[in-house]
Amino acid sequence: MTENNHSENEKLLLGAHFYQEGNRLVEEGRIEEAEETFLLAIESGFQEAKAYGSLALTKIALGKEEEAIASFYQAMEAEPDFPLYYNLLVNFLEEGKKYEELLSLGRLISERFPEVSYGFIKQASALAMLERFGEADEVLTANERRFNPESLEYLMLKGKIAAGLKDTRKAIEATKKLAEVYHLREAYVSLAVLYCMEGADAEAEHALLMVLGDGKEDEVTLSARTLQEAILKRKEMTQGEDTHV
Repeated sequence: MTENNHSENEKLLLGAHFYQEGNRLVEEGRIEEAEETFLLAIESGFQEAKAYGSLALTKIALGKEEEAIASFYQAMEAEPDFPLYYNLLVNFLEEGKKYEELLSLGRLISERFPEVSYGFIKQASALAMLERFGEADEVLTANERRFNPESLEYLMLKGKIAAGLKDTRKAIEATKKLAEVYHLREAYVSLAVLYCMEGADAEAEHALLMVLGDGKEDEVTLSARTLQEAILKRKEMTQGEDTHV
């Protein structure tokens, strides 16, 4: 073994030691020290994805968001075929409502994993949250074969995009399927709102009964009851106008 190889191996062993030490510090809640130790690990040549990923998580804990994003990208470059760090960054960006960054990441995921729907749906989701509904619809339409047409995220997104495009018929179609497949009480209330927009009060009332008839009392029930009362008042006003005619 040459002297250079020996020296390089020693550096890697030292880097691995720093990495393990960083994990121990995290477990003890000593986050600032852990951040410094993970940096030492990387500087010592331990440039594995898990070192960058651990560094990113410590930076999140310390409120260093932009640095955390950069560290996640370094983790993805170190191990581009491993999905963990893509998922962690997606979750971080969604929780932080960083939709421009999410859009860029979705495009990168789509380039690296073109046969998987994940990157495309994250692109469409980011565009919808940015209220760029036309572009979001284009992404969904162009990649429809990749999606499970009954997946929760796909149906929610399809309904949101259709509503954003003022296409109430398509929004009703997606939201009705979402409510029926997943039995989501919130979806039935959204469906009722869409029916009201179309003047289909009978269908709206039927959707609301799916919430009001289950015996639960929560915010969703309150929303359903408020909407039901608004429908009844609209009926009374309409009947009053008919009487005066």
